[in-house]
Amino acid sequence: MTFARAALALLAVGFATAVTAGCRTPTVGPRRAVSGSAHGGAFATGAVSRARPPRTFTIVFTTFIPSNYVLAPRIHPQSYRGLFPPKLLVFAGDDRGFDHDATCYRARQVVTVIPDQADDPTGLLVGSKQNLAGCSESFVASQALADGRIDDRDRVGALGEGGVEEAVCAADSGGMIIEDPVRLGPHTVSVRLRTARTGGPRNRLVFGSPSIDWWLDITIDTSGSEPTYQVAGTWDGYPAAELYINRQPVFQATPGLRPGSTGDLLKLLPGYGDVRFVARGTLKRSPTPSSVEPFGRRLPRRAL
Repeated sequence: MTFARAALALLAVGFATAVTAGCRTPTVGPRRAVSGSAHGGAFATGAVSRARPPRTFTIVFTTFIPSNYVLAPRIHPQSYRGLFPPKLLVFAGDDRGFDHDATCYRARQVVTVIPDQADDPTGLLVGSKQNLAGCSESFVASQALADGRIDDRDRVGALGEGGVEEAVCAADSGGMIIEDPVRLGPHTVSVRLRTARTGGPRNRLVFGSPSIDWWLDITIDTSGSEPTYQVAGTWDGYPAAELYINRQPVFQATPGLRPGSTGDLLKLLPGYGDVRFVARGTLKRSPTPSSVEPFGRRLPRRAL
């Protein structure tokens, strides 16, 4: 165990790097533990014994807006620019499908766990927790959508001139929480990813905007011939969500590529129509989740 923990310590040093919040962030992949240390008097004799690299599993949960844009709610006073006449604003989406390596998103959580107790009793790769927030961008709808979509020309303008972007603001990642793993057995560990009771990331360009909220319980078991996972959780149903373990997709759900609407934003209200799901399967490189049930089961609506 001494050799394995020494290997984890070396890995943690390389892992603990600063990450800047925003739409463009470094890609995330499985963390590979590096081990190798002298055993006893090996340095005197020249013999070197290498410990087995610990099996690590990197979990990545991301929420993103698949459409190119979302129109601001017409009933909110901050949805407009100017008074004579007021001009409706539009917010940029992430404009993408499912992608583990995408650098544009609303929020992302990353953590690496170690199921085997012999490798690490805590079950956590030290320094692997990351709570990352994207950025919100607003534009005057009549200008930015003149060609039907928001693109880089709206941000910087044609030929490098000023664009029509109104404001940019990074979301607050303070409401995103990754709890310490809980060991359920010598080869089983569970970790919870969630948002705070006060809410998760939100659009800070609009006062009082609802937050994106979720909780996920992820259990990984390596006692069998192949590692298995089970995920149980709840999320708002908007925007899209994707969950990967060592780059394998284990949960994916999307409202589609149509532009986001006020109805979509209402799903972010507490208890308005949260979606509960369970996913389980074997951790091997497969293009689709092994078993998910079901994406569309909505919880009872509570009084707002």
